[in-house]
Amino acid sequence: MTAEIDKIENLYLLSEQEGVCMMDFVDMKKRCSERIKAKLDLIQAPQIGILERSFNRLPDGWNYELKKVKNIIEPVDQYYRSSFFDVNDEPLNPVMEFQSMYPHLFYLSDKNGPYEIQVTEVIINLGKIKVSAGMNQTITSTLKNGRKCTAVMMLEVRELFRRCGLATLLKISEVAKARRDKCDIIQTFHESNNRHFAGAIIPSLRNGFILYHGPNKCGEGYEESGYIHLRRYLTGNFYSEVTMDGMAKPIISPDQNSVIINHLKESRKINKGLLFTKIGKPKKKRSRKK
Repeated sequence: MTAEIDKIENLYLLSEQEGVCMMDFVDMKKRCSERIKAKLDLIQAPQIGILERSFNRLPDGWNYELKKVKNIIEPVDQYYRSSFFDVNDEPLNPVMEFQSMYPHLFYLSDKNGPYEIQVTEVIINLGKIKVSAGMNQTITSTLKNGRKCTAVMMLEVRELFRRCGLATLLKISEVAKARRDKCDIIQTFHESNNRHFAGAIIPSLRNGFILYHGPNKCGEGYEESGYIHLRRYLTGNFYSEVTMDGMAKPIISPDQNSVIINHLKESRKINKGLLFTKIGKPKKKRSRKK
């Protein structure tokens, strides 16, 4: 298993020339390790690895099966039940969940093209024991216009390891993998009334995502319906104007994401997702004339 994890991490080195900063990943991993050491009162800081797990498409052409792993204490498919995992080993169809969560992206996707379904896990080495500490579920599809899009289905950190930076580490890994796979877009969303909204959205804001509003009446809910969407454009330079309760003027995302983060942290609202009152549709930045 260690060999598998090391192999995955080496892929980040290969992606550095494509704009992924290896130092961000290495530095964040060290910070996470030190935070886990302090939280669990360990003698030594644990080693942290990233494990990418793919799905096999079953002969029926419709369902999928997550590839099994060994030597991991409670891998994600044993402690978390969703359309991606089933503790009863029943057939799975995450594509149906993708259609439900992202109806507009699903509509834009080439139904004849393959879907890449994957789970990325954070593995913590506690002595001789390897523990799954968190995971990120994604589906990558090819759109009808030829562009590739990754949709984030769920990013979750186990309670024991929360507030240790693992969500940010998973987000860095998510962007690195999307670049490696030559994706054009990553999209994710969060419910506005989530009490842990700030902690859920900040890792994306720190990694260059913009607040996003898609076409009206496309089947996906946005801030007016209680959902906050974000996008990371890996090709092209886009921005959006964001209006927040308590701010005198609109904020430009992603250039002013730090302002958004500070406002989320300083606000006394319980449901901080409700601070977003209007998110503009993405606009392409104009190139400066020389």
